[in-house]
Amino acid sequence: MPFLIYILVKFLFAVELGLITSICIYGYSFTVLIPIIFVCLVPSIIVKLIVLGYGLVNSTMFLVYNMYKSIDQKAEKSKYVILGIIILFQVILYATLKFYFFGKLEAQLKTVNS
Repeated sequence: MPFLIYILVKFLFAVELGLITSICIYGYSFTVLIPIIFVCLVPSIIVKLIVLGYGLVNSTMFLVYNMYKSIDQKAEKSKYVILGIIILFQVILYATLKFYFFGKLEAQLKTVNS
């Protein structure tokens, strides 16, 4: 994700974000997933949706807050488009987590419990 955003922002908007900075910020934004993985072992769909929603908001706000400083200085006209791309990628990532990763986890837990 950070590499994809780096390439898009660099070639579409001619803004230099910094690849290493993007990777580091993304890495820190995913620390919220550590407790989420354990909470998602609870067999309640509502709990999983609430916790994943919290993780999405928390991770996205962390990214927007930390990337806004460098984007604001370098891309005054297109900063909201770039932030929208970041938010869109986060939503896609968390939807993938919900339907693929946790879907596989649920299937394996059902197999073990049967």
